[in-house]
Amino acid sequence: METYGSGDIMKKGFWSDLFDKFEKDVGGTFREYDAIFSKWKNPIRPKVAVFSVVYDGVQRMDENGSSDLVRFQNALAEFQTVYGHPFTMVAYWRILKNNPAWTEIEVPTYQQHAIISRLRKEQQKEYQLINNLLREINRYMLQNLDRAEEETRVTSLPLEEPLKTFSL
Repeated sequence: METYGSGDIMKKGFWSDLFDKFEKDVGGTFREYDAIFSKWKNPIRPKVAVFSVVYDGVQRMDENGSSDLVRFQNALAEFQTVYGHPFTMVAYWRILKNNPAWTEIEVPTYQQHAIISRLRKEQQKEYQLINNLLREINRYMLQNLDRAEEETRVTSLPLEEPLKTFSL
């Protein structure tokens, strides 16, 4: 079988070679070209491509030199967080991940927006947390300054003046 690049997946030659290899390895055919291509085009390709993008992002963000298993688990968790359901096509992804057609996949625009939106929300939460913390620190400092001023005023009263009592 020839080596194909990412642009060759849409060519019939790629699928013919794949179909021929399948027939040779299995010893018969169960599906025609159109059945295999439609199975690939509709449910498999988009989901595997999306997970590949998530996995590549996790790989790029890994500064600790984590193992492949840890990066894979992080990518599964990230996928579930972003899309709200688990990635179920792990077997397909494992087969395709090292294929030249799947390396350096660009993030589709709609995914860029989803990822950026999620990151902005996380960043906004962090900013809110920091702002709340700073407000609490300021409030605490002002209270302590007020107490210190009050203590200074009380201790600096002249002793020769009698204390006046107030009735409520």
